[in-house]
Amino acid sequence: MGLAAAALVLFGAWMIAGLTAVRVIAGMFVLFFLPFYFIMRNLDIEEDERIFFSFFLGFGLIPVIVYYGNKIISSLRVTILVTVVILIAIGLALPWLKKAKPNSQ
Repeated sequence: MGLAAAALVLFGAWMIAGLTAVRVIAGMFVLFFLPFYFIMRNLDIEEDERIFFSFFLGFGLIPVIVYYGNKIISSLRVTILVTVVILIAIGLALPWLKKAKPNSQ
């Protein structure tokens, strides 16, 4: 259902504004939504809450992280790439880290 909705949104954007709109929406999905969705899926919350929180955390925290990272790296494109790669890696590594942690019970 979610994949069909995403395809419908991308098709509608393509019909209205062309390939540029599709690229912008896909880029926003990868840069803003995906890293925090991978992190949120490790929490014990429902799917719609994950999507909602991931969307707003992405739009709130990615610009802050990129801004302060750009103070260190001095290249905006590299800072964006590093930020997204690190956040996606954290999101993908969290399930592995949860399994590797021994229970203290």
